[in-house]
Amino acid sequence: MTVDKCKNQEYYQSEKSLPCECSGCQNFIYQIKGLYPKLAEYFESLSIDILRPYELQYIDIDDNTIQYLICQYLVFGTCEDEFSKEIDGIKLEKSSGCYPPVKADEEHFVIEFENITLSSKI
Repeated sequence: MTVDKCKNQEYYQSEKSLPCECSGCQNFIYQIKGLYPKLAEYFESLSIDILRPYELQYIDIDDNTIQYLICQYLVFGTCEDEFSKEIDGIKLEKSSGCYPPVKADEEHFVIEFENITLSSKI
């Protein structure tokens, strides 16, 4: 994987990277960094803001639990298709292309992790 940290930093500091304001996204943002600190550190080393996911797909399991089926982050640079890394018990992979269209001319890819369950805090 080759990451353009300057482009990542520029993107993640821009309004383009702001997550939506729905309760599921806000709940994820409220908890992810504290529950998965090593994952947050890894993202930080790539100049990716873990608090600004590109796409989240989730379901409410019950009144107290949300399962995040897919958590995706935009990364500027290049990545081999077989990329896989495990951090904090979470397996990161390069997305196979199932994500919303990216409005960027620069070379990019999306990394994702799946199936984490968080309590409903919000």
